[in-house]
Amino acid sequence: MNTEQKTFYTILFFGITTTFLTLFIIYYNGKKAFTLISKDSLTAIRTAKKLQIETYFNQIQNQCETFAQDFMIINAMKEFKEAFESLNNGTDNDQLNMQKKTLSNYYDNEFLARLNPHLSIKKNAEQFIPEKSASVLLQNVYIAENPNPIGQKDKLTDAPKAGSYNEVHAKYHPYLRNFLEKFKYYDIFLIDHVSGVILYTVFKEIDFANNLFTTELKKSNLAQLIKQISQAEKTLHATIIDYNFYDPSYAAPAAFIATPIYENDIQIGVLAFQMPSDQINLYMTDDKEWEKAGLGKTGEAYLIGNDFSMRSISRFLIQDRKNYLQQLKNEKTDSLIIKNIETFDTTILLQRVNTKSARKALKGKTGEIETKDYRGLKVLSAFAPLKIKGLNWAILVEKDKSEILSSLYRLMIIIGFWNILILLTLIFTAFLFTRYIFSTKKIKDSKPKH
Repeated sequence: MNTEQKTFYTILFFGITTTFLTLFIIYYNGKKAFTLISKDSLTAIRTAKKLQIETYFNQIQNQCETFAQDFMIINAMKEFKEAFESLNNGTDNDQLNMQKKTLSNYYDNEFLARLNPHLSIKKNAEQFIPEKSASVLLQNVYIAENPNPIGQKDKLTDAPKAGSYNEVHAKYHPYLRNFLEKFKYYDIFLIDHVSGVILYTVFKEIDFANNLFTTELKKSNLAQLIKQISQAEKTLHATIIDYNFYDPSYAAPAAFIATPIYENDIQIGVLAFQMPSDQINLYMTDDKEWEKAGLGKTGEAYLIGNDFSMRSISRFLIQDRKNYLQQLKNEKTDSLIIKNIETFDTTILLQRVNTKSARKALKGKTGEIETKDYRGLKVLSAFAPLKIKGLNWAILVEKDKSEILSSLYRLMIIIGFWNILILLTLIFTAFLFTRYIFSTKKIKDSKPKH
């Protein structure tokens, strides 16, 4: 190799080395910078949503406590109880058996036909049908014989067959139904905490007029909550119980908040709300405006409970339902779980999130880490526990690493293009330069010396 070639290759070597070193430095520092920016963004979103959810639950607790002290609720509780007891008198056995038969047909053909497909162990009407004649009558009148379809039984206000109960129902139902619609609760209950009878509900599912202590409903989280309140010392504070699958809502996930109703320091019943999952989902999904909220195309914020399952809906079920369900099938998820996600259109209690960040959050830790999410994809995850009395929940805000680094990759392509262009220019210039230098030198060397 002659001197001209050595010079050219030396310049070429330094040019290529400098180019690739520049690209490496840009990539290394760019990766750190883009990750740090995303981490700050996810942390800010996590902090804001944590405060939003905690504030929302605090408002619900205050609302439940205040509503239970309203004179209208106190009077309603007393009047519904008196009306219910009056219906237990005067019904003979033949009439009761006939009413039970009618009710049993409704349970078999309507309720159980919708409930059992969501259960691994099927149930029967006898497990749910109440014993008291008042309960049987009220369920027949307001549910089985109600001309409105399932999901709209609350539209029936006036039902003369219910006797004195109907007068009380017609008096309070419009107000309570309006309250439910205004504050977006799923249902409102007035419950006799001593007998376990649900004296009134807005929505009129099969928990209406039923007994939480003696029927299949005794296994529900609502029954557990009422027993907890009944056995507690006097308190005006509302108590929340976590989600569980609730049979009267056809095994859909349900959570409840309840508080005692007092008159002259004597507890006369319990007011309970069935929590509004839609409202929680609205906050967590920013009304499906993820990109405007700073979560990009793959980011999501969601809640989890102490059983490592979701307490709000997954973005990917909403945004790409078909692929989400297909992924569950590919992972060999239980077919009943997939069916329930599909039917109820929710991932609450149904999507497991046993990830590194979930475990840290449920242990009370706050932080940000790079890990794999419940889909098995690499994400940047910001996590924190929630301060909601009675619930061990956590919030996770995550974004795919591929999206976080996609902007860096685009930047690297642009920088790489210009660096290659500069390198090619350098090669061409080095070639011309060495040719010129060494051709000049040859000319000088070829001249005769005097």
